[in-house]
Amino acid sequence: MVGLSDFSSDIKELILKVPVRYPKIEGFLTMKILLTGGNGFIGSHTADKLVEMGHEVSIIDLKLGEHLRYLGRNLVQGDVCDKKTVERITMRPDLIFHLAAVSRVEWGEIDPERCLKVNVLGLLNVISWIRKTSLVPHIILASSREVYGEARTPLVSEEHPKEPKSIYGIGKLMAEKLLVRYAQEDTLKYTIVRFSNVYGSIRDLPERVTPRFVATALEGRPLTVNGGNQVLDFTFIDDVVDGITSLISHIERRNQSVFDTDLHFTSGRGCSVLEMAHLVKTTTGSDSEIRIAPERGWDVKRFVGDYSKARQALSYRPRTGLEDGLSEYVRRVRSSQDGRTS
Repeated sequence: MVGLSDFSSDIKELILKVPVRYPKIEGFLTMKILLTGGNGFIGSHTADKLVEMGHEVSIIDLKLGEHLRYLGRNLVQGDVCDKKTVERITMRPDLIFHLAAVSRVEWGEIDPERCLKVNVLGLLNVISWIRKTSLVPHIILASSREVYGEARTPLVSEEHPKEPKSIYGIGKLMAEKLLVRYAQEDTLKYTIVRFSNVYGSIRDLPERVTPRFVATALEGRPLTVNGGNQVLDFTFIDDVVDGITSLISHIERRNQSVFDTDLHFTSGRGCSVLEMAHLVKTTTGSDSEIRIAPERGWDVKRFVGDYSKARQALSYRPRTGLEDGLSEYVRRVRSSQDGRTS
């Protein structure tokens, strides 16, 4: 499928000036979809794909990047913690993908109040807006592996006990419970999706482990690894977006198996943080030194996600192995540094 990224910068400029039209595709129902936090890493790539599929997309976020200009009037800049900002949304969506959040575990430890306010109150404001306007959209809530805390099993399924150890994880679990509570009372339908260490795009936060490792390796600087023995599930962004858009298509077709449930979009493969540092060195051809720093108290020691429930419901299957994903990510970073679109 051809997207904006396939065109030169000159051609893209012309495309961005053309008003967006949402074509009808035979056998395909277009939806009005609101993405909260849609300027972020996962949200913006999901928005790109949804527009390519023919859906009408609106975004609300604190910041609005240049890569979203093609959405035009369907952009709202502001904080979901502010009710008046949420009420500025003019779209009456069929579906809401709620991603707005303090999106790093470490930031939750630094400022717990802000983390809980955004991750819980932000969702409450969106639900309150829905109830006030008498809307009945399907809500997809973006959640995290952090809700589980320490894994008790080699592969973690959706039924695993939820005992978060980080403030971020506590906030995510509170948001999940809040959504389920209102869905039980109202006619809301929901799906909770959980991610784990998604990587692969230059739109990602530079502070996260994979972007930080790649950036420092390309610059020849030392890679600092906190602990290093933590085994985590690193999932490529393209696979995650494919999972999300497949879920939306199933919601659109009223597939009841994805209603009022939770799903993992993970890779199913574990990799230690230290191993990831070595893979990044190999992929970039860097001779950077690896320095081991103390573990952080809020880091989980192991998580590998079982995605069999998503496979059964959506035929979800990650296609990108870690080595291939890292190679593609490094290519995208280098293309961006060279001034090419990636």
